[in-house]
Order: sequence, then structure tokens, then C-alpha cells
Amino acid sequence: MCIVSYLLKKKIQSKMPSRQEGSPYLKVLTVDDFENLKSTPFSFYSKKLKLNGFKYYYQRDSYKGLVIFFHGAGNGHLAYTREINALAEASYLVYAYDNSCCGSSEGENFWNFSQSLVDQKYFFEYLETDEEAKGLKRFAIGHSWGGFTAMASLANKNYKVEKVVEFSGFRSVLQVFLSNSPESKGISWLLKIMNWRYFGKLGNLDTLKVLKKTDKKVMLIHGDLDEVVSYEKVFLEFKGELKDNENITFVVSHNRHHQPYFSLDAQNYYLDLISKGVLEGKLGKDYNIDYFKLTEEDPEIMGQVFKFLNE
Repeated sequence: MCIVSYLLKKKIQSKMPSRQEGSPYLKVLTVDDFENLKSTPFSFYSKKLKLNGFKYYYQRDSYKGLVIFFHGAGNGHLAYTREINALAEASYLVYAYDNSCCGSSEGENFWNFSQSLVDQKYFFEYLETDEEAKGLKRFAIGHSWGGFTAMASLANKNYKVEKVVEFSGFRSVLQVFLSNSPESKGISWLLKIMNWRYFGKLGNLDTLKVLKKTDKKVMLIHGDLDEVVSYEKVFLEFKGELKDNENITFVVSHNRHHQPYFSLDAQNYYLDLISKGVLEGKLGKDYNIDYFKLTEEDPEIMGQVFKFLNE
């Protein structure tokens, strides 16, 4: 069985990028793109890999709390600098790091989204040693893969997360496998064994089960046009299963796809770039992109996020 799971791992690995780097034709915003945003680097080890990130802030005299921002697949945490800036501007101390095999962190041969839960474990061990974090309430926010990771943080009470906001998060790693390879449904039992072999109980963590057990406040936000993490198969399932849980808030971002925090203008601009093949380099690296237009946030959605955090 060990040999079978090893071969299955190698097959999956062969179909995935060695690292999560995003499109080379799409740059990211950094701290230098925001006038008052400041940052301090930090790093920690996830087993043998050094992971890198930053603490973001505006003023360092007092904070409403700290936010851990978990990124999705692609460019690492810098894909969310616009959201990180908004949180820092609202007087939160924001911790954001790149997972193994992503962005500025070490690692090759990425193959399983459960890796973020291993990285998360070591991050929270690091956080316990950080003097600046002591005494601050902890909130977790994430998008897509990061939404999954943020919800998973509630499974371990030692992480001391008090609230979670997730955008377009998926339910489990197995669900991702099967949604991308429905023909693998017949070997789902083998996939579970493989996940357990490499990641222990973290490999088969089911965030719906986590949310059913938690009494912490959670806000789930999803676009009703999301085709990456299905609105019907994920968000509506969660809503149906958790309808009696008063600590769970459901927010529908109408006419939005996989980035429910985008304004409609930003979403349409992004879809236009995709249709022109800009992200594939069809118009070259010199094609002029308005990155602030591309990352414009929806004020209503983000307003609900801040109201939720501030309550």
C-alpha cells in the first residue's frame, strides 16, 4: 500500500507545477505601492523549509488585534496586498507569509494542498514566541486555498483564533482532487490513505466538520458565479448544513466569480485581461496593466468584513 500511495503521489506531482509562482506576466503590489503601509520581515521553519513573510501595519502604538492572512494558489501572499493594506489601515497588525513551495518561501515539488496545514502549525508555534503578538486577539482570513486554511485554524484550540473570514474556500483536499478529476471517485479511499500517510490527520481535514464543532464566529463569503470553488456544491452545501449555527454568517457576493472581494469593475477588467490572453503572455510583458483598477475592492463586501471583525 505504501508503494501504491507513493506512485499515486508521483503521478499527481507530475501534473502540478513544482512551485506556486503565478503568472510571470502579472506583477503584484508590494508595500512600496502604498504610501503609509509599513512592513517588518519574519521567517520560521516548516520542518526543513524556511518560510518567509511580513508583518504589515500603519501605526505600531496600538492595534485592534492581529490578522493572519492565508493566501491562495498563485503568487503567494503578495496577491492580496490590497486587502492586507486595508486591514493594516484599519489598525490591525497583519501577518502574511508564503506557504512552502510558494512565493518567497523555500520548497520544490508542490503536490498537495494539505501542506498549508503543516505550515500553519509551525507558524502558530512561531507566533507564540513573537512578543508583538502577545495579548492581541487573533483573527484568520483567507481566500480559496487560504480560505480552507483559515477555516482549518479553528480545529486546533491552541491556535487561539477567535474569528475567521473566508473567501471562496474549499471544503477539503479530497474534494479538490475529485472536482478536478471526477474519474478518481472510485479510488477516493486510496486518496484518503495517501493523504493520511503523508500528512496524518491533517491530510483529510474536513472544514465543514470543523465548522459544525466550533463556537467561534465565522463569516463565509462566496461569489454566486464561482466556477473554481463551486457556489452550489460548496457554499450552498455549507449553508444548508450550518443553517442552525448562529455563529456562522453567510454572505453572497452577487455576480462575482472566484474573487468575491473584487468590485464589478475589477472583475470585468480581470476577465478582459484573461480573454485577451494577457496572463498567458500573448501580448508580451510590456502590456500596460492598471494594477489598482485590477485589485479594486468591493466596498460593500469589505465593509461587512470590517464590521464583523470590529464587533
